[in-house]
Amino acid sequence: MSIVALGLAALLCAPGDPPPALSVATGVVDGGRIRLAALGLGDGGMQPVPGAAAAAAADGHRTPGGALLRVRQAVGLRIDLPSGAGVVVDDRGRLHLRDGSVTLPVRSGVRLWLTDGSCVELIPDPVAGQPPQRVAVFDAVDRPAVVLWRTRRGARLGPRDLRLARDLVVLGDGSAVFRAVTLGPVLVLDRELCPRALEAETPRCAVVVLGDLLAASLLRLPAHAKLEAASDPMLVQRATALAQVATRILPHDRCFARPTIDGAEPLVAVGAGFRLRLTDVAGRAPMLDLLAPDRDTPVLQWSVGHETILHLVDQTADGRARYAMQGLRLGALTDRLLPFEQGPVDQRRAYAAFAALRDARVPVRRR
Repeated sequence: MSIVALGLAALLCAPGDPPPALSVATGVVDGGRIRLAALGLGDGGMQPVPGAAAAAAADGHRTPGGALLRVRQAVGLRIDLPSGAGVVVDDRGRLHLRDGSVTLPVRSGVRLWLTDGSCVELIPDPVAGQPPQRVAVFDAVDRPAVVLWRTRRGARLGPRDLRLARDLVVLGDGSAVFRAVTLGPVLVLDRELCPRALEAETPRCAVVVLGDLLAASLLRLPAHAKLEAASDPMLVQRATALAQVATRILPHDRCFARPTIDGAEPLVAVGAGFRLRLTDVAGRAPMLDLLAPDRDTPVLQWSVGHETILHLVDQTADGRARYAMQGLRLGALTDRLLPFEQGPVDQRRAYAAFAALRDARVPVRRR
């Protein structure tokens, strides 16, 4: 972990805050994308109707899952969700809830990703007090934008201007808003906004290990071992044995959570007696260690950083761990899990969350 990330963690973590919520979830990744409603943090206020097309309401636009979007020139955008929750995005890019909770302005604009797959975008005018330059909705990632409002200045916005908007995801009952970033097979959610009455039960930071990706990488391990360790049948046998129990270690549609105990090691008990441990050491990429029921040294390690690599681990005579062969690179599994781009600042926030887990502190607050 870089000195910058450590500094960010130190600045953004408050002593006495509860540790981040840590879990391992399966049944979350489908078609190479994360299903936001499957994270165990609420359905985002949606009651989806399978196969239903988005239809324009009398005074607004309705998304496939039933969210009603209405532009009010003097106010901004109002989003009413099927759950009854609502969010208003004003002309400065601030998010407002009904109880008065509000975020700071975002001059570059915001994009709210809803759990029905749609995305709502508002770009403020650079001149305070003016209506937003552009309000648009994408009913799906691969659908063209439906422009609900646009000024002359908004008509001249280019792709680079739109990319600068801040991406947020809507979870809970539709009134919890998070920033999301992935680092390999790990999703970090940092709370931006929720009703005051729900602050205690809505995690300020949640770290979700995507078990689907870990299980898929285990299934690829035997073929990789045959290429890298053809002369060592024992290694191939070990890789095959782990692949055969992959679905027992990480069964489908399950969520394993770390006990919420102050100072607890970042370790989660998964299936078949195995445990998954997050190891974060300054100056190194974070690791996910898979521990067998009878061992405290890992049998496998996933290095999580700029690139995710799965390593089969041996134990030396003096009890130290070493890699048994060249690691299996997993870029194809972990690329583009979220429908929006991520930058270096987002990655530093993820590293700060790992440091907070290590130190039992909550990271990343709003900038």
